[in-house]
Amino acid sequence: HTPSSHPGWQSIVRRRELGHSVNSQLRSSIVPDLQLYKSWKGASNDVIVSAWSPDGSRFVAGATVQCDEHNMEYNRGNNLILGDLVTNSLKELPDHWVPRPTSRSSRNMGDSRLFMSVTAVQWFEDLIFSASYDNTVKLWDATSHANTRCVKTLSHSSKVQVMARSNFNPNVLATGTKSISLWNIDDASYSPLDVVQPYNRKDIELLATSLVWGQIPATKDILLAGMAEGYAEEEGVPCNGLLAMWI
Repeated sequence: HTPSSHPGWQSIVRRRELGHSVNSQLRSSIVPDLQLYKSWKGASNDVIVSAWSPDGSRFVAGATVQCDEHNMEYNRGNNLILGDLVTNSLKELPDHWVPRPTSRSSRNMGDSRLFMSVTAVQWFEDLIFSASYDNTVKLWDATSHANTRCVKTLSHSSKVQVMARSNFNPNVLATGTKSISLWNIDDASYSPLDVVQPYNRKDIELLATSLVWGQIPATKDILLAGMAEGYAEEEGVPCNGLLAMWI
């Protein structure tokens, strides 16, 4: 048989044709109907995280900032923004900051706050969670758009990279820094989770990069975490990582 007449080859061709047909239908029925509705400028830097309110009428977005010693003059607010589609309004949630270090360039800035990158956001009912490089997770009461305010701060010893609130227990929050911690939100207490270091080298430092709780009742008490090797920029791409699970 020639390749084109072989039954297996014909089956592959049919699957490809079906795939092309499905892709064409998706493009024709979905993509052309998408139109830009609104856009906003003025965030502190790159917008990297976002979340919708449960009713779909509002959203929260977090952004990175310029804050190292060589470019603190470019540091600015709007690192955490609350949007309301009904009232067509935006509101800054300006609490993720640290005192601006004193330096020759900072004396003329006129703002004692050094805003820090927001790395994760989640929205549950009228409560917003936001994590940041200011070493905190903040909880915001968003019952009223105009009066949204920070109602609790969970302080960490280092930058908060990721977080995940339990889908079944609203009082449980997992956060990732240089370690993984489990928080009792009500009393702002936490306990670190053990992570077995798989490498025998002391120079390898693992940082949390993802956290997720089980999505169904059977897995509701399972926490899955991804970790990656921290590295200096000049050292290139890291080669080591870890996937861990707690029950």
